[in-house]
Amino acid sequence: SSSSSSLLSLGSLSKENVERSIGELMENINFAQNSEIEAQNQIKLNLKNDQEIIEIDLKQTQQSLESLQEQQDQDDQRLKGIQMQKMNVESRIHSLKQRLHVLSIITEWLRDNISNRLNLIQNTIEQCTEVLWNIELAKACFTP
Repeated sequence: SSSSSSLLSLGSLSKENVERSIGELMENINFAQNSEIEAQNQIKLNLKNDQEIIEIDLKQTQQSLESLQEQQDQDDQRLKGIQMQKMNVESRIHSLKQRLHVLSIITEWLRDNISNRLNLIQNTIEQCTEVLWNIELAKACFTP
């Protein structure tokens, strides 16, 4: 009877240990579940924060891209303006070269024309001088 009562007390002790162990396991399970929920909530919060940061970065990047596109459009317009000015300057240079060529032809013609006229004037002066000499000679012949 003493052995059965000691077995009984061992059984109740063992039952208490099992119940305590089950209670501790339940607490550990609850703690683990709560920790998992906290971790999931933290992950969700981190993901939400990351998403907000990414959206802000994306918006800023898109604005930067738009700004760069506007600058490129302005640069393209300036380049077109510069190219138009270059074409105008090249056209003026070509026109001025043509005018210079025409002026050089006219200048050469005028030089030749003036030279010819000067030769004619010189010949006329020489002829007049010869006539004057002839008149003086004739006067001398007929003057007593």
